[in-house]
Amino acid sequence: MRNYGFDPASAGKALGLAQIIAALAGAVVASVVVDRVARRAFTPGKIAFAAVLAGLAIPATLAGIAPRPGIAVCLLAAVTFVNAVFGSTMLSSATEMMPVGIKGLAIGLYAFVMSMIGSTLGPLCVAGLTERVFHDPHAVGMAMAIVGCSALLVAAALALFGAREFERERLRSAEFADVVRSNLA
Repeated sequence: MRNYGFDPASAGKALGLAQIIAALAGAVVASVVVDRVARRAFTPGKIAFAAVLAGLAIPATLAGIAPRPGIAVCLLAAVTFVNAVFGSTMLSSATEMMPVGIKGLAIGLYAFVMSMIGSTLGPLCVAGLTERVFHDPHAVGMAMAIVGCSALLVAAALALFGAREFERERLRSAEFADVVRSNLA
């Protein structure tokens, strides 16, 4: 925000308000959309939907190089919105994939890993690009765009791969259940 001439109080007010609104809107949208996706495409569909969400968030990575502060704030709010929907989608998918006895552990581990990646690896990569590649502290916005876009592309690819593999496993399990039923009959 320093690139746009915001003082800390103004930046906090603008970003805080925008992100609160975006997070609430994302939670409301997730409560409707994720259930609809689940009814139509089950867990693999929700995971594929998460890939789409990751792709939709890519333009928001340009917040650090936006031409005007209002655009930057809107792009950052868009990330918060998509993150709320994405998080709801993946958490609900994760609970469906785990046996009843370890659902809490699985969600805790998922949250830990995602938090550790987001709060350590992301900033480390941004700082590395800014300091070692660009050699310019004012290039932090470009570094954030590169790291954010790269991370979202990887997330989308992994989600698509996961959706495909989960569907394969679901079909194999159904075939196995059919074989067992026919042998018992």
